[in-house]
Amino acid sequence: MEFMLRNRASNVDIAPIADLMERMLWVLADGDEVLRVRKAWLEHETDFEKVRVALAMSETFPYDSRAEMVEQFDRLVRRWPALKPTCDAMLETWDQHHAPRR
Repeated sequence: MEFMLRNRASNVDIAPIADLMERMLWVLADGDEVLRVRKAWLEHETDFEKVRVALAMSETFPYDSRAEMVEQFDRLVRRWPALKPTCDAMLETWDQHHAPRR
């Protein structure tokens, strides 16, 4: 996955890389490895591009609870304030998916 990010064409943004990673979830025998890489990029990376790719993956949530996302996103936004809109949008999507049904 790092190979794709490092070797992408200079005019290619991170969205196609995130899309490829999401597709790999479904085609690899161990798609969970993609999720492990995503989580590692969110929690341990100092590479802004890797974090952006991890946040651009929109077919799944990076954590099992909203509280986990808030905690991690707060840490990311303190380091990179420009990520706040992306993090807020993902939390909003979480809320929409987990809203109580009437």
